[in-house]
Amino acid sequence: MANKTENGKKKSVDKPRQSRLMAEPHVLEGKYCNAAALSHTKREFVLDFIFQLGNEAHLVSRILTNPAHAKAILDALRRNVEQYEKKFGLISIESDDLWQGSKQTRH
Repeated sequence: MANKTENGKKKSVDKPRQSRLMAEPHVLEGKYCNAAALSHTKREFVLDFIFQLGNEAHLVSRILTNPAHAKAILDALRRNVEQYEKKFGLISIESDDLWQGSKQTRH
């Protein structure tokens, strides 16, 4: 894209580039989780994604991020849940489905 300057010459204006997401095939397969445990310190949030079957629970993935990114993730997830519910109906949460560790907070 080019714009003219005051003297009539063209100057280029770069469009913002979108990042290209790269991933190894085993990462693209994804992991299933049916529980999560969330905690935080002053400088970071820790999101543990868990697969629980019966009395066994296995950590699938741990994500550490800063408070600003955690809030952005929360906002994006909220918008996606709202879009989902508009399209497919209200999501109900059974108390048995909640992971007991999700209320923990690390200081």
